[in-house]
Amino acid sequence: MKTAEVYADAFYSLAKESGKEKKLLLELKYILNILEQCPQYEKILDSPRIRRGVLTKILDEDFKELIDGYTLNLLKILSNERLICRTDECVKRYEQNYNADHNIRVVRVTTAKPLDAGIEKRLIQKLTKKFGGEIVIKKLVNPDCIGGIIIQSDGITTDASIKSKLNDIRRALA
Repeated sequence: MKTAEVYADAFYSLAKESGKEKKLLLELKYILNILEQCPQYEKILDSPRIRRGVLTKILDEDFKELIDGYTLNLLKILSNERLICRTDECVKRYEQNYNADHNIRVVRVTTAKPLDAGIEKRLIQKLTKKFGGEIVIKKLVNPDCIGGIIIQSDGITTDASIKSKLNDIRRALA
């Protein structure tokens, strides 16, 4: 198991014990957003040239009033281990744990044009009926689909795009 996943699993266990799973997930996403928007900040926090005590002070000054102590301590650990660059992996694993515990299924839906609200609502209803639990749709727009829809969840892909159908016809004729 990867180091980032080990930290995320331990952090999720701590969050679950304290009843703060949702709050800490939102804080992790907040931190990840900051790191994605400020790559220089990530480099500073992972820098081997800056003493660990200084990094701890930087994190305290920047986040002590904004996030829970558990989240702050995770950041300090990741920084001390020079693993801030793997925060995205931690957030992904934490969210997977959260979704599994709360019966949430994330479904990636790719279409050529943005889904309209009515179609999205019907799709959620059908997927809820099929899988149960809560369905969260991550919408992607890819004009290469031409039309139709591609649905991906838990490593299973249902490709009902026009591009896929055209490729099937092309293979059949070849």
